[in-house]
Amino acid sequence: SHFLNELSDGKRSFIAFLPSSISATKPILLDESSETWAAVTRLAIVHGYHDYAERLRASLQKIFGKVPARVWEGTLQGFVALNDFERVHAIWNMATCATEPENPPQGEIYQVYISALFALGQWESAMHVFESFRQATKKDRGGLSPPQEAAAVSVYHVVLRQLTRKSRAADAWN
Repeated sequence: SHFLNELSDGKRSFIAFLPSSISATKPILLDESSETWAAVTRLAIVHGYHDYAERLRASLQKIFGKVPARVWEGTLQGFVALNDFERVHAIWNMATCATEPENPPQGEIYQVYISALFALGQWESAMHVFESFRQATKKDRGGLSPPQEAAAVSVYHVVLRQLTRKSRAADAWN
């Protein structure tokens, strides 16, 4: 998008998208893991700028070679906030198709989607997605980075909170 080009290559550029691009004139790093992408995407969707969110997603895909997980997270959050669960499901499907089987969606994406399923009362679906998450992270035991571990904890927190709220303590222990 013109906005991103201006920030990274324009006369007033001050943002580096890759650590190797940081310089005196580009001192601010917004890499693919930056939470800024989730916030900007979520705000664009909540305030009706869906086309901007789509252009941002496409531009970041060109920059990073893939859609950053934080963009998927913000997109899901935006449509959850609008109670547009049809789009939430569609975005989830896009995010899961956009990742390679050996690199499943990150925990932040699972956390938002599982929360949405619980909010809809789709307990079986939420638990099925949670089980998929557990299987995916089981393969990485001992190999999760601190941010991945924090995201995994947030997924478990959502599930345990919901199970204990609904007096499903036996399921929570499993």
